[in-house]
Amino acid sequence: MLLRWACTIGFLVLFLVDVYHAGTQYYSTPLDGDMNSGILVTWDVQKILDDPLGFQVIRTGHGHANPNRYFCHWGFASYFRGAPLLLQRWVDPLQSVFLACALLKVFIHAGLALMLALFVRSREGAGWMSLPLLLVLVGPLIQVDHYRLSIGVIDHSVTYTYFYALPALGFLVLAGCFHLLFQERPLPPLLQALASVLTLGLSCILPLSGPLVAPCVLLGVCVSGVRILSSVGPSGIRQHVARHRWAHGLLLWLLVVSAYSLWLGSYNAVEEDHQPPLGELYARLPKGLDLFFTSQPAIALLLAWVVLNWTVLRLSGSAGARPLARDMGWFLLFILLYVLLLPMGGYRPWRENLVRYDTMIPFTLGLFYFFLVSTYRVIRQVRTRKWLYGAVLGGLLLHFTVIDLTLQETNACQIRMIERIARSRAINVPLNEDCTVISWSVISAPQQSVPQGELLALWRITDEPKRFYHRIP
Repeated sequence: MLLRWACTIGFLVLFLVDVYHAGTQYYSTPLDGDMNSGILVTWDVQKILDDPLGFQVIRTGHGHANPNRYFCHWGFASYFRGAPLLLQRWVDPLQSVFLACALLKVFIHAGLALMLALFVRSREGAGWMSLPLLLVLVGPLIQVDHYRLSIGVIDHSVTYTYFYALPALGFLVLAGCFHLLFQERPLPPLLQALASVLTLGLSCILPLSGPLVAPCVLLGVCVSGVRILSSVGPSGIRQHVARHRWAHGLLLWLLVVSAYSLWLGSYNAVEEDHQPPLGELYARLPKGLDLFFTSQPAIALLLAWVVLNWTVLRLSGSAGARPLARDMGWFLLFILLYVLLLPMGGYRPWRENLVRYDTMIPFTLGLFYFFLVSTYRVIRQVRTRKWLYGAVLGGLLLHFTVIDLTLQETNACQIRMIERIARSRAINVPLNEDCTVISWSVISAPQQSVPQGELLALWRITDEPKRFYHRIP
């Protein structure tokens, strides 16, 4: 028992060290060029905030940018207007901004690991002491930099992180809430009430928060419905609905809001003048999939490990092999349908082949889950040659850990330039290093830096709005 407690504490310490190191790397990434419009609320973002549910868009038929992403835009502006100022009680203004970015990403990083571990713990009927082991197994997979272009969930850009990774975490929380509500054993009244309130709130917010949740909800419910129908038949579904009327009512509401979100998203005016024909977008899918699966070895490594785990379980006669294969088959169907829907979301020049690490976050999280659940089943159910399996597993996790330790301080130049702006007494400040300052490219004329100057003043980094430009010798 003492050894078990020591291992549990050791695993927990390893996970916390991993999260802390990830936080230092998140702190070292630069501020991106989309922060200006989102935090200062430019005219295009104001249209979203003025019409939260998109009723005006539907009534007039005139679309604008991201009409179904109100809660992400509102939350992003609120967080980055308030969090840096709050943190300035303890750190200087410039540090407060990078710390606010890092804390947000650390919260998502740890939250994703915890939710995946909780799903596996619940699926396997394991005790709470298994949680630290599961966290250690999944932690190294959440890459900060090296394998970011294949299995990356948390982007270098904090704006993309807020619009993709954060809603993905919310979706996992929502799925966990439904899991509680659909349990056959009645929940304690207080937990039932809390789960119901959280489920209702997330069902209203998440479909109107970024591009991932609504299609995942609709496809997930459809695939799950077909799966249940194939196993228990119509009568079994009717009995399930009768036993869980409230939970099914919440699920129906979630489906309605998600369907509305997809409809509202069809009015998205981003790049509407440069949309290729739908047939051309579908023709680009194979290239996008090829680049996604082959540009880096991370996906191949994880898929090979899941197949190895299934093989080990099957050869050992474990009862966990067949359910694993069945679950992976249904997940494959979900991902296939999801990929076929991607062209419907329209074209963006920064992901011309539609398939990219950010649009494939549902696949990535599913891959993490199957890595985790299959590994845990082998650890618990297979008794022979555990030392060999443990050594190979340790080497694989060490590879994902060590290879992701190389992110340099990519914001060092940006910090120097912002400090130069803050120290200068000039209104138009020349910069002598070739790096971006809250922009996607270097700024060659002072008038181009007006929003960046206003944002620095909002964060109290400068006493007044200043303009700057890059003057490289």
